[in-house]
Amino acid sequence: MRICLLLWMLALMMTPLSAGAETSISATDAELSATPSELSNPADLRIDERRQTDKKLAQHPLSLVSHKPNYLIGSYYLSKPQTAPFEAQFPGNDITIEPLELKFQLSLKTLLISNLLGQTGDLWVGYTNRSFWQAFNSKRSSPFRETNHEPEAWFDFATDRTLGDLRFKGLNLGMVHQSNGQWGAVSRSWNRIYSLFMFQRKSLYFAFKPWWRIPESRVDDDNPDIEKYLGNFEFYALKEWKDQTLGIMLRNNLRLNQDNHGAVQLDYTFSLHNQLRGYIQWFYGYGESLIDYNHEVNTLGIGLMLSNWL
Repeated sequence: MRICLLLWMLALMMTPLSAGAETSISATDAELSATPSELSNPADLRIDERRQTDKKLAQHPLSLVSHKPNYLIGSYYLSKPQTAPFEAQFPGNDITIEPLELKFQLSLKTLLISNLLGQTGDLWVGYTNRSFWQAFNSKRSSPFRETNHEPEAWFDFATDRTLGDLRFKGLNLGMVHQSNGQWGAVSRSWNRIYSLFMFQRKSLYFAFKPWWRIPESRVDDDNPDIEKYLGNFEFYALKEWKDQTLGIMLRNNLRLNQDNHGAVQLDYTFSLHNQLRGYIQWFYGYGESLIDYNHEVNTLGIGLMLSNWL
């Protein structure tokens, strides 16, 4: 049963790979059809190509393309897994969480409206599922320890402004809901309005994503202190060379005292065969999952990357 489910997830996550490269409106058809040797600097077009390709593929009815990275990895918890929320939800039960588990992310999007403002201003909707599966915990019938659901909608405004060799490639404005679909002591959720600023410097791509949490009533708030741990922004950077990529994600609340919390994630991918890539991920800090938003974890995982940011 586990093998069948793993094969199904791999097949499903491979689907957006045919759509997987993002492109930009500023890239001409001649540039998109040119070979790398015909371009003075093919890295200059990576964000443009991803945006343009996604838009073309999404023109077909019911088309889905990859959004955030899609991957399947085995994660080993170097720090002790958290059991407190589950003990509160199921008092008197023996809560056993194995340090070895599978983690996978499935992220898709589709285009609703294109070119609202001339040749830019595209309205997208997307959904990201990140799951933590205790696949080797046969004592507890191999449950999913946590699954985070993240539907969102955003406007993508493409541009290509330069300042020296730094290029401003676009701005996203959106709204996102994130929850784990649970109730009681294990329920977690929040809603945010965000902006995403995308930049490029040769083969280095990076983005800054600040957000504002939409307030909730004290009665309905499952995690009133979540901003204390997940902060007010994320920073991403991706460096490509040859057939490898190195990425980093940083998150922090910018508090200059003992309440300073955040997270760092390092990603390394390398080519295995065609579009299939090996993937090593290290995460340290808070908020790897919503159930662990206020619990510090240190994880290392290796697996398969099926589509990346670019």
